[in-house]
Amino acid sequence: MSIKADIAEMTIKDIEKVVTKTEAIYGTIDTVICCAAISIPKLFLSTDFKEYEHHMNLNFLGVAKFVHVIAKRWVNQRKKGRFVLIGDPIASHYVMPAFSAYSCSKSALE
Repeated sequence: MSIKADIAEMTIKDIEKVVTKTEAIYGTIDTVICCAAISIPKLFLSTDFKEYEHHMNLNFLGVAKFVHVIAKRWVNQRKKGRFVLIGDPIASHYVMPAFSAYSCSKSALE
């Protein structure tokens, strides 16, 4: 059984519901691997600002919201767990033409 979730559009309440459903089916969460990403290469002036918002919502804020919800649960339940956040050190540290939205959003994870 799988649980699908579009983290770019989810609220904290949506995430709490998904986490509760996941724990009901699979038991306590002990490891979270976040590898969400989208990259639509475009030059800066050719990119609609909504695309920057979508990159940030998916690549950074969606991940941060999940981590926040689950970390709070672990603290409240006095449980330990592990997060694995997949960043992109190349995009974070080197200039890549046409990847400004992606690079900014993945750099935010570091």
